[in-house]
Order: sequence, then C-alpha cells, then structure tokens
Amino acid sequence: MQIAKWLVDCRPADDKDCYLHLISIVPKEDEPPTDRKYAVIYEEMKKKDSFGILSSKTLPKVPPFSFLAVSVRDFVTSLMIFLIQVCSFPAFVPFGELQVSVISNYKRLKLKPDQVDDLASFNERLFDKMTLCVDSSYSAEGGGKDYFVVPTKTGKKLETFVRFKVVPAR
Repeated sequence: MQIAKWLVDCRPADDKDCYLHLISIVPKEDEPPTDRKYAVIYEEMKKKDSFGILSSKTLPKVPPFSFLAVSVRDFVTSLMIFLIQVCSFPAFVPFGELQVSVISNYKRLKLKPDQVDDLASFNERLFDKMTLCVDSSYSAEGGGKDYFVVPTKTGKKLETFVRFKVVPAR
C-alpha cells in the first residue's frame, strides 16, 4: 500500500513543531430544520467548534492522490487527502447543504508531553467509538501515519485553537 509522504511518520511529538490544518463545516441554510434530531446537529455546526488535523509535517497545497483505502483509518486518511486537494466543496445531508473547507498549515505550535498523550488517547477513543473499530496500524504508542484529529474552537478574535479541555485526560 502506498501512503502520501506527508501523512507518514507525522505524529506530533512533545516540544517539536507541529501544524494545525483546519476543517470547517458550516450549514448553508439560515434556519434550523424542523426535525429535532437534525436541528441538534445543525445548531452544533453553527457554533465555532470544529475539527482539525495536527501533524508534524506541513501539507502541500495540491498533493498527488494515489491512495487505496483498505481499512477505516486508511479511509479517513484518504478522505483527508481528498479534502486537502479540494479545499472547499459542498456536502449534502438530510437537512440541507453544508459548506466544507480545509485550511492547510493554519498554525504552527508545540505540544507539552501530557498534551501529546491526551491527544493520542482521544484519537484512539475517537476511532474506537465513532467508527466502531480501531485499525491495527493505529496505536497510542505512535508510529506510522499517526497524525491527530483534534477538536478546535474559534475565539472572540477569530483565532482558532485546539480545545484541550474537550480532550479528557487518560
């Protein structure tokens, strides 16, 4: 299997530069849907909370796409490569249209050792609970293509940051 070089050996390490790549998902409709289950999702998406990718490598603006997904983790990686290539595109859900955007290399930061450990645990739980399985290549001990998916928030001054309070300690 061939994996894009910027997603290999890119796990953030403590006290080393890493890069936050933002993912923005915003509903296009001004009014929430009438169906309560969709209204809850709509309201969450209207908030300034989102997700990003945290990697020890910068991402190119237009990467080559030569990837075959053979596992859940590989599918997510493949999707991330696609998102980075496209940068901005619509998505359609039962309650309307979403505008999805990716901002590569948004911010450079350094993590503390406990933050790296907490993010590793968060990602392991995220892939375990959200996808109902953990790819055998993903482990909290690191290695391989272990970039982190991180929760983000945009503050009052429109500065986006990683929401470490959402990432509970082990």
